[in-house]
Amino acid sequence: MAGNRINAGQLLHQLRKNVWSHHDTRIILNNMLDFVTNGSNFTSEMIRTFNTKIRVNSRSLYEEPSILNKIIQLLNLGHKILDQETSIIIILYNQDTIGTIMNTYNFEIDEIFISYFNRTDNYAANIYKTIFELCSIKIVNNEKIFENYLNPFIVNYLIEHRHLVIEQNIIHKIITLYDESVLEKALRYGGTLDNSLLETCCGSSNICMYNIIKFLFSNSILPTHTSFEKLINNKNINYYLDINAKLFLKYGYNLTYEQLLKLTSKKIKIDNIEKYGIKLDDNYLKVCDKINFYPYPFDDIEQSDIELMNICYPHRNKYIIKQGIIPKQRCMRLACSYKNNLSTIETLIESGGKIDIECLQKTIELHTSNRQVTLIFEKFRETLLNDYKLIDKNIVVKKKEVLEKKEEVLEKKEDVLEKKEEIVISLIPIDFDIYNNIYDIISTDIKTILGITKKELNYVDFRRFVMNYVNDNNCVKSEFITVPNELNYNKNNEITIKYIDNWIYSLLKYKNKSTENVENIENLENLENVVVKRVRKTRILKKN
Repeated sequence: MAGNRINAGQLLHQLRKNVWSHHDTRIILNNMLDFVTNGSNFTSEMIRTFNTKIRVNSRSLYEEPSILNKIIQLLNLGHKILDQETSIIIILYNQDTIGTIMNTYNFEIDEIFISYFNRTDNYAANIYKTIFELCSIKIVNNEKIFENYLNPFIVNYLIEHRHLVIEQNIIHKIITLYDESVLEKALRYGGTLDNSLLETCCGSSNICMYNIIKFLFSNSILPTHTSFEKLINNKNINYYLDINAKLFLKYGYNLTYEQLLKLTSKKIKIDNIEKYGIKLDDNYLKVCDKINFYPYPFDDIEQSDIELMNICYPHRNKYIIKQGIIPKQRCMRLACSYKNNLSTIETLIESGGKIDIECLQKTIELHTSNRQVTLIFEKFRETLLNDYKLIDKNIVVKKKEVLEKKEEVLEKKEDVLEKKEEIVISLIPIDFDIYNNIYDIISTDIKTILGITKKELNYVDFRRFVMNYVNDNNCVKSEFITVPNELNYNKNNEITIKYIDNWIYSLLKYKNKSTENVENIENLENLENVVVKRVRKTRILKKN
C-alpha cells in the first residue's frame, strides 16, 4: 500500500498477520511511518500487537539493519511504540540505541524492568552496565528480580551497590540459581549460613549444586539425613547425583541401607561400602537383578559370577569362553534383557547356562510392547507358580501330582511284595522325602569324591552328582555299571541297571549309624530282606 494513505483498520489488519517475513516487516514499518506522518496516532492494541510480533521475529532486527533504523525513526518522532521487554531486545541487538530508547521512555530501572534481563553473555553484561549508569535504580520487590534467571553480573552489581536488601529468603533464591561466588558475595551483605540452605540446594535444579554444597561443607555446615534424602530423591539432577552423593560421604555422612538401595537403583557405586556396615541381603540382590547391576561382592555369589554378570551384554563371547565359568540363572536373565544378544546367549547356553521362565519374561518385555502378549504371559506365569512346584532347577511338577505320586509310591511298595520277581524293591523308605536337605547325612569322603560343596541339596541333586561321576568315569556298560573303587562300599563290582537307585541310596547310609548298618550287609540282594521287613512292618502299623 505504499503511496496510498492507510487507515487504522488496514494497519491493524497488517499487524495481526500471523507470520512476518523481513519484507513484510519493512512494509509494515513504512505504513506505520505514513500513518503517523498523516497525523494519526497508534492505538494501544496496535502497540501491543507490534511488540508481540517484533519479539517473535527478533532476527529481523539484526539481519535487516533498515528495519531497526525505521523503528528508531518512529521513536525520534516521539511515538512510544516499544514496551520494556522489546526495548531490551532492541538494545541488545544494537548498543547504539541505548541512549535513544532510554531517553525516549525515561525508564525507571525497577524489579519488573530488570526481570527482562535474561541474556547471560559478556556482551549483554556490558550493555546492562551502561543502562545502570544512565538510569537510576529503584528496587521495591527483591524476589521479583529472581523470577527469571539473570546475568550473574546484574545480581553482583545490585548486591555491591546495595540495590538489593539481602535477607534470608534472598539467600535461598540465590542458592538455587547461582554459583558459590554469588552466594559468597551476598553473604557479606546479609543472611546467615544454616542447614536449611543445604536442604534448599539439594532440592533445587542448580547445575552449580556441587560447588554450592562444597562451599557449605567448607563453612561448617554438616551433612544431614534430610538433606541427603532431598538429594537422592531429586529428579532434576540425575546426571549430577553421583558426584554430589559422594561429596556427602566424603564429608562424613553415614549412609543407610535404604539410601544405598536408592543409589544402587540409579546405578551409582559407592567406594569402600564395607565401612558403612551395611548387610547386602536378598532384597538388595533383587534390586541388582532388576537393573542388571552388581556393584559389590555377595556372600552367596562368587566374584567370578559377578564379573560374568556384568559383561553378559552383546559381543562379549570371547571373554565368556575364556573365563570358562558355568553361568548362573542371574547371568542368563541378564543376557536375555539385551537386544541383539543372540550370540552371547548361545555362548552362555553352550557353557552350561539354562533358560528359565524369567529369561522368557525379560525377552518378552524387551521385544514387545503389545499389551495382549504381556497380559497373557503374566497370567500364564501366575498359573504356573500357583499350580506347579519347583523341585529342581530344571524340573517342574504339579503340586497336586506331588501328593498323588506319594500315594502311588505307597501303593507301589505294597505291590512290590506281591510282584517281587518282576519289580525291584526300593531301598528308599516310604517316609523318606526326596525333596528334603540331605547334606548332613552324606559322608565327608563321598562329598569329596563327588565334589559336593553347596550346603543344601536334596536326593535329586545327590543322584545327579553320582550319575555325573559315573558318566565322567565311563562306568556305564550295556546292562550294568562297573562300580568305581571310590564308591564300592557294598562289595559289589557290578550293579545292574535296575539296582542303580538302591546303590545310590546305600551311599547315603555309608558310615551312618542312625538306621540299619549297611556296612555289615554283604550285597544289594541281602538289602532287599531288610526293606521287605520294614515295608511289612509299615503296612501292619498302617492297618492298626
